[in-house]
Amino acid sequence: QVVGGEALVRWIKPDGSMVFPGDIIPIFEKSGDIITLDYFVYKEVCRYLRARIDAGLGIVPISVNVSTLHLKDDGIMVYLDKLLAEYNIPSQYFELELTENVYIDDVSKALKLLQWCKERGIRMAMDDFGSGYSSLNILDEVPIDVMKIDRSFLKNQSLTDNDKIILSCVINMAGRLAITTVCEGVENAEQLAFLCSAGCDVIQGFYIGRPMPMIAFDKFLEEH
Repeated sequence: QVVGGEALVRWIKPDGSMVFPGDIIPIFEKSGDIITLDYFVYKEVCRYLRARIDAGLGIVPISVNVSTLHLKDDGIMVYLDKLLAEYNIPSQYFELELTENVYIDDVSKALKLLQWCKERGIRMAMDDFGSGYSSLNILDEVPIDVMKIDRSFLKNQSLTDNDKIILSCVINMAGRLAITTVCEGVENAEQLAFLCSAGCDVIQGFYIGRPMPMIAFDKFLEEH
């Protein structure tokens, strides 16, 4: 069952070729234009959700990424307040994702955004959990709603015993903290079966669906 989606960016050139995020996001972050790009994505998500609501179709929560540059001031909070009000989007269908390193680099500013989300009923996720520095020591400080376990935990197509032990411990810990778990990078049936047995709440990855245009997601949503 489809329980959510994530809004991603792809730059499609006039010749039909595609430029992927890894090639363009660092450039946007360096120039500061990532804020404009993010705002564009947020608005497109609200337009998408509003269109489905107006058409009487079901919707699922859509998550969007937040750059570290957004934490420098309160601009993102002001913008989202206006945007969600303009499109009249129920807050539970809009989710923010900050990478693990963003939480670690500036806990106080991440907490400020998290508190703002809590007051509005917007869920907040820790993206790429386990990809870099250990954030275990701040989980008690930042009451996140969702933990997205980094795809690096599934680097082996066939899971080793150590892989299973580590994943099971992370999923169990998150569950005891009342944090929803999402495992990224699921690419085969073996991984899916293990994650289900380990109690992972949600999976994301090519085994379920590759990144797709909004029109294709509409069809995918209706089928599942």
